[in-house]
Amino acid sequence: MKVKAPRSEGRFAYEGLDRVIHERARLSVLTSLITHPKGLTFGELKQLCALTDGNLNRHLRVLEKGKMVETVKKYDRNRPQTVCRITASGRARYVEYLSTLEQVVRDAAKVTRSYLGMEALAARPQGDPVDMCVGYRSSICPSLRKLRRRLDASAQIRGQTLALQVLFNRPSRQWHLSGVDGTGSAPSQLTRILVVDDSAVMRRSLRTVLDAQDSWKVCDEASDGREALSKFSDDKFDVVVLDFQMPVMDGLEAARQITQRYPATPILMVTMHASSPQLVDAARKVGIRSVCAKTDITCVIEGLAAVLVNKPYFPN
Repeated sequence: MKVKAPRSEGRFAYEGLDRVIHERARLSVLTSLITHPKGLTFGELKQLCALTDGNLNRHLRVLEKGKMVETVKKYDRNRPQTVCRITASGRARYVEYLSTLEQVVRDAAKVTRSYLGMEALAARPQGDPVDMCVGYRSSICPSLRKLRRRLDASAQIRGQTLALQVLFNRPSRQWHLSGVDGTGSAPSQLTRILVVDDSAVMRRSLRTVLDAQDSWKVCDEASDGREALSKFSDDKFDVVVLDFQMPVMDGLEAARQITQRYPATPILMVTMHASSPQLVDAARKVGIRSVCAKTDITCVIEGLAAVLVNKPYFPN
């Protein structure tokens, strides 16, 4: 007798929980560095993470090997000093890790609700830690939310990575015009954009990047395909920036329905799986005009500019 494969095979695999990061000491090191974009001295890092010299050295070697951290030897008042900084690749992997952690909290929150019961939750005093973690609308417990605010305020990125969360320098306001239509002139009215992604990190970061461009404006956001479709009943958009993997309704199905109902609205898909030929093929079939990697800021901006002038953009 054949055993039926589960409907959601690999649903709880959480592949984004990077093994290098998912260790207490290394998570402490990366969090310390990502909230101090100019870097920390070895001594400062040791103090913040409560590690010995030997332990910190060992974990830094692992992170350096993974190209997530870099150490620079320099002098301060003629005294040798080691400064540690997180790399662009490290920021990208850290944010992807954080996004997966969001999903873990969302999944755990559902189970916690069923165990505690709604009456027990309602009886808890306002601000109770369990209530904050389970009831928080974006499904992120307070510690993650606090960390996100710190990332928004201080983290900066060097290089091309869109793994977002405002971890990069704001791009040039004319960037989206280069190499696409060659006119060098901005449109006379704002381009209205709908951003659809189940990660609050990605939505905020996409908004920051896209709003930085002349004549582009993120007018609304949605956390899944079904919510995206409902947004069209209240508003009209010039373009949709859409994630692939989302709960309730994924990006492909959402794109199919948007294209069917609003054929004049172009769609750009942003995903961690942009290099997959199967996904790109499926995207074309449902009317998506561009597929870009979330970690490639150039691709996202140029891809969006291309679809706005009715040009397909599949760089991978």
